Amino acid sequence: MLPSMRALRRLTVSAPGASRRRHLTTRKPSARAERRAYLARLRDRRDDLEASLGPAALSAAVLVERTPAVMPEPEDWEMAMWQLQQQLEVYDGFEYPKSVAGGTSAEADAAAAPRGIPEEIASLMGRETDADRADDRRSLERALAESLFLVVKPAAGDRWQLPRAPLADDEFVREASERVLAETCGDDLYTYVLGNAPVGVWDAEEAGALDRQFFMKAIVVDLYNSGPVDAARVADHAWITKAELPDYVDHDAEYLAFLQKLC
Repeated sequence: MLPSMRALRRLTVSAPGASRRRHLTTRKPSARAERRAYLARLRDRRDDLEASLGPAALSAAVLVERTPAVMPEPEDWEMAMWQLQQQLEVYDGFEYPKSVAGGTSAEADAAAAPRGIPEEIASLMGRETDADRADDRRSLERALAESLFLVVKPAAGDRWQLPRAPLADDEFVREASERVLAETCGDDLYTYVLGNAPVGVWDAEEAGALDRQFFMKAIVVDLYNSGPVDAARVADHAWITKAELPDYVDHDAEYLAFLQKLC
């Protein structure tokens, strides 16, 4: 017996909806949802620390970045673009008669063959320095195609961290960040703090007390030395890439993930 028209309509209408419902239930969380969940975890962590440690002391930390000094390695799409541009230059140009232009079609085909990185581009990327060869992480003249970030080891501690100091009374976070940079890096390293608002906040347990750290971002504008000069405050320092962060911040996985989001 053939199904009625009403039954057929139910089949044709309900099937796509069921498919969409199945799709919605299997869809991965969006980036916005993941960010909300991450922020919720940070708030829960803050509340737990305040409940156990009491009110927080305030401090300013600075994420100091040396931006890339040379071009990074090209992406695959950039290589494909250069190759396509070379082919278009050969085949889409004006066709001169052979008696005028000279050459053969074989030579044109050879000129249009896929090429490597242009010489003027290759000269600006992948430059290896003496600091790279020596793995001198105190030097700013390394990993020129990547961003470098300053980490320090305080004279009174044994853990690597970003430059930071307690906030003074009636001191804005930007003012405190500029003071931290002056005390840590001296006058020869020319840095600039970006903006007046923190880029992140982290609650840390320090010696049984709660330390709320406001992170500002600064860039190296010009440089004459490689870093900290105040030995009374800083026992050691390093300029590291984002991929090298786990080599220095290995005591707290949550803190490491937080810093990787800031970089």
